[in-house]
Amino acid sequence: MLDNRFFPSHPPVPIEHLVELVSGQLVHESKAHQLISGVTTLDKATNEMLAVLNNANQYAQHMSTTNAAAVILEEKHVDKLPTHVAGIVVEQPYLALAKVLQFFYGTQADVTISRIHETAIIAPSAKLDDGCQIGPYAVIEDHAVIGQGTVIGSHSTVGTGVHLGRHCRIGSHVTIEYAQIGSHVSIHAGARIGQAGFGFHRDYVKGHVPVLQVGRVIIEDHVSVGANTTIDRGSLEDTCIGQGTMIDNLVQIAHNVKMGHNCVIVAQVGIAGSTQLGHAVTVAGQGGISGHVNLGNGSVIAGQSGVMRDVMPGEVVGGTPAVPIKQWHRQTIALQKIATKGID
Repeated sequence: MLDNRFFPSHPPVPIEHLVELVSGQLVHESKAHQLISGVTTLDKATNEMLAVLNNANQYAQHMSTTNAAAVILEEKHVDKLPTHVAGIVVEQPYLALAKVLQFFYGTQADVTISRIHETAIIAPSAKLDDGCQIGPYAVIEDHAVIGQGTVIGSHSTVGTGVHLGRHCRIGSHVTIEYAQIGSHVSIHAGARIGQAGFGFHRDYVKGHVPVLQVGRVIIEDHVSVGANTTIDRGSLEDTCIGQGTMIDNLVQIAHNVKMGHNCVIVAQVGIAGSTQLGHAVTVAGQGGISGHVNLGNGSVIAGQSGVMRDVMPGEVVGGTPAVPIKQWHRQTIALQKIATKGID
């Protein structure tokens, strides 16, 4: 449940304000001036709360008994609204939920007043713009540049020469080195950005010889990097993460990977070196991508798939080795038939 100790709420606002916020249409206009104090689920809502009907197959059963003051929903579900509940009709309820949650509970650092904890260590040559928030025991090394309103969590390290843009959010115990990072980037706790890629000359007799990794990590604006994710710096080229990309927890991105705009990389994915992802690529959980392959714009990699070849734009693949998704389903069914043949 939502706890105001962690997510302080915006003061109550009338329903009509939220209708405007999400570009919706109000059902039961007599309730336009009723105040809403927060957002919760249909079954937990009180008569001062807003709820959302997003997955009707699972949650429509709660509509008849909800005590919510208002519900965000699609037009096709308006007939499920109780008479005492206002409706806010939108095309995409989940997008509307994102907007109202940000409105009520999204916090922004004060961009005019800097707050630097007394235990933080900041090199004299580092540059911090107005409104930076530097947590306990954080370290900002020589010639680092921290943009306006950026927050650095406790025990995090921003390495020599690193540039961070405006209004970034860096969690606790994060290390960032050899990196150029845009604005409005979120890097969650424990992430490792810019460490050396896994590059060496193999010699099983005389011993392996490391190859110095002299590239950088480039992260563009509005990227989110999950907790305990690692993004290696490039060897000779840069590792690049495109604008708007969302990376989940526990993801490994190797040296020289190039990733386009608005990709979605789900937990426990591993992407090997020099692989290129186009725009809006989705790699589902535990997917493994071998090195030096290309994933075309809009392609989708199913969960636990192993990709060992190029994937065409818009193609959906699954399995190991990954094949077109319909072929993977046929293979799975055929294998099940073979495995169960002769079993009573």
